[in-house]
Amino acid sequence: MPDVVHLGKSLKCSWSNWILWFKGTRSTLAILYNLRREGEPELRMKLKKLLTEESVRNKDRMAVDPILLLTTPELLDVLKSVDRVVYTIVPEKYRMWLSNRPADVTVLVEDLQNAKSVAFTNGVAYCTEPSSKRIRFAAVERNVKLKVSTLKKKADLQTKLQEFHLSKEGTVPQLRERLKKHLDELQTSYTGTVNSIAGVSFERPSAVCALSDDILLVADDGSGCFKQVCLNFDGVGIQGTSTALATYPHPMSVVSVAFSKGNNCAFFTASGHLGGIFKLELSSRQVLTVLRNSEPTPLKGTLPVLQLMKRVLFILLTGRAGKCGSWIAVVFQYMLVKANKEQRMAVHYLLNFHSHMEFAVRVEHSTSLMHLQDV
Repeated sequence: MPDVVHLGKSLKCSWSNWILWFKGTRSTLAILYNLRREGEPELRMKLKKLLTEESVRNKDRMAVDPILLLTTPELLDVLKSVDRVVYTIVPEKYRMWLSNRPADVTVLVEDLQNAKSVAFTNGVAYCTEPSSKRIRFAAVERNVKLKVSTLKKKADLQTKLQEFHLSKEGTVPQLRERLKKHLDELQTSYTGTVNSIAGVSFERPSAVCALSDDILLVADDGSGCFKQVCLNFDGVGIQGTSTALATYPHPMSVVSVAFSKGNNCAFFTASGHLGGIFKLELSSRQVLTVLRNSEPTPLKGTLPVLQLMKRVLFILLTGRAGKCGSWIAVVFQYMLVKANKEQRMAVHYLLNFHSHMEFAVRVEHSTSLMHLQDV
């Protein structure tokens, strides 16, 4: 058995690193740090007298003094007077992780017209524009347009000429001139399609995802069809050729689509009374229903995972997540525990969809996962 000092240090470190479950409530050192820093004025004043900042930051994990301060009867009496604490756990505000570090934001494309969905592959970002019936792109980590002046060696020029099925014979100036002339001729075919995929037509592209480095999956609400778009970088822009894969009900509007490489399928969400979560089998080109949109009903006690998923989906698609943030966060945790193997994939996709829509998630630590109350 460890000695008392090391046992106390171990418990304190666990309390600092995790949100622990104590007699029906959740607790972590970060909550105490939050109360001391941003609690009610009277409470904040009391906690600052009883606790040093060092005692709630857990920098020195071997220090004994913070443990002594955190367990004083005076502090426990003050904390007992606090009925409820609401603490944001996604994202964690006061601890820096790779996922929440401040990031430099750069505008890649301006004047987008009703942009709906974005995908990134092979160094290029793609965005759907339903109103303009096109897919825009922005070069992020690679150059789409070939600069002939950067090709200094004869072998490099010959390689590019071979890609374009042009003659490789001649001197370096001749090869460079031949390549430049070819690119100038191609440029005329891109009139009016600057930074847009050329060679393909859509009626109302709504959602896009990448199937590979040079293949996109596009949902076209105008035709009610999923299209596979093969991309070709021709040195001037991006040419595309499309193939119809599968259809979906025409009134349905696809909100987002994601590719699951391991399962060779795509999951997509759709709004409207016919909408929900669906699975597109790429091999058989069949669309399978995972969940249908439905009206929520009052919720008490514990309910089947499928019914909870339907209600969460309806709340997300109707824009009510802001009012039901605490309830949704608890339900997600409950579903991940109770879902069977087949349902768990749908729960994870629903969770990703919820995060993608950037809804704030707040959890009331006094709420039990096993007893869900009415919204």
